[in-house]
Amino acid sequence: MAQAVRGKLIGDTAHLALEVIWPTNAPDDLAALGWGDVVLWFAGQRHWVSDKDDPADGEDNPVRWTWVDLVEHLARSWSFLLYEENAPYGLVADAPENLRDPRLLKSVAERSETEVEDAVHAFQHRHDLAAGLKGIWLPPVWLIREGRMMRVRAGDQDAWFPVHDVLRILEEFVDEVLQHSPSDLSERRARAEEAWNSRAPDPETVWRLRTGLTWQTIRDWTPNGLEPSEWWGDPLSEEESPLMAAARLSAPLSEDTRRTLVGIIRELAASSTDVLDDLTASAEAVLEAVLDEKPYRQGYALALWLRRHLKVNEDPVDPEQILRQWGVHVADLPHGLDMAMDAIACWGGGKGPAVLINVSGTHAHSPGGRRATLAHEIAHLLLDRHRHLPLVEVFGGSTPLHLEQRARAFAAEFLLPRETAARIVARSDSLDSATKIMRRQYGVSTDVAGWQIKNGPGWQLLNPAEQSQVMQWRRPWSSTIGGSAAEVVAERPR
Repeated sequence: MAQAVRGKLIGDTAHLALEVIWPTNAPDDLAALGWGDVVLWFAGQRHWVSDKDDPADGEDNPVRWTWVDLVEHLARSWSFLLYEENAPYGLVADAPENLRDPRLLKSVAERSETEVEDAVHAFQHRHDLAAGLKGIWLPPVWLIREGRMMRVRAGDQDAWFPVHDVLRILEEFVDEVLQHSPSDLSERRARAEEAWNSRAPDPETVWRLRTGLTWQTIRDWTPNGLEPSEWWGDPLSEEESPLMAAARLSAPLSEDTRRTLVGIIRELAASSTDVLDDLTASAEAVLEAVLDEKPYRQGYALALWLRRHLKVNEDPVDPEQILRQWGVHVADLPHGLDMAMDAIACWGGGKGPAVLINVSGTHAHSPGGRRATLAHEIAHLLLDRHRHLPLVEVFGGSTPLHLEQRARAFAAEFLLPRETAARIVARSDSLDSATKIMRRQYGVSTDVAGWQIKNGPGWQLLNPAEQSQVMQWRRPWSSTIGGSAAEVVAERPR
């Protein structure tokens, strides 16, 4: 075995890091291709390790390979790591490895399942670090941007880090590999360095990734006499514009609806967010305490905190009035938009904060659905506008699923706490009378009432017939497909 010397630790082993160890006597042809040992660390654990049975010092062996493979892969994928946040056709799944679920593939209208599957496969390939290694299999490590954060997923564990922290680790790793790979011994190594140095994307690719639109569509939507960058904003800017975000996040919707939304966002004015900023700081502290919990539990915690902060105890709340008191503009969108969308909210890039309700939306068209939609947007305003959704959120679009799960759970708990629902059931003559009280006093739909009863402390006290009745009230889970979803879903049924 070649003698090894310690190389370099890039990153933080408690979060994300690549540890490189270089052999001192590797053959020239292998040294030129970055032959060395690497351990990928994620959340304090070694994620990439050798499958050999002779671990040194009781630890797993690092992976020995030609790491020019990964340099080539990163050079090809760099634009996508920088700018691609959405899966093809606006598909949404709880994890990137589940994007090829047949139910998702079949959900894309007017596209063959094979065409969708090929597009999803390409997306997965460019966002998986392990996919770039030729001739060796390693567990996937997914990197997918969400606003100012990068979602890193290894195994069944997720973590979110600032985008630039993750990209810096990858850049330092590439520099380390190229520095220790003699450039005059391999034409392939020289080509890899050239590809890395020219990894800057072409503008049309950036436009497509940031808007989800073709270059021709972008030009068609731009008013006559203006260049696209004058109307949409600079696609190469560190942060996309609200118009780009609105177009991208509305990808599952019809083209007419998307174009209307972009035009409306363009005309929005900015207003003060001082009150909201103070609340957001407190809300983020609440989230920090439950960050290791599932998204729906995070939503519950935030809702109960906000109820305490507003001193409403068990009283009904009016989310529209609350938003207006915070200085958030609330208005209705024009009739005739895609029913799959319930609302669009904007709060960055000199626009808003504003919540715009689709009066034609599957859920938002009803009084209870409107209240749930407004409560849903409160969660995004408090938790997501500084990190995952710094500009726009489309309820019914391509918002990451974990954020939607959290917002739906928040909305249900904020409008009708589970303990309150359980007490109403306990003191009512029947489930029907209890539900009437919830709908009349708390302004929720039967669907939301059903979820809060099901997820509350009194569920086990109901007899089988009553439980069956509640289960019939709830809409089925549909959020993994993007587009329309149950009004408020706290936990995915098993």
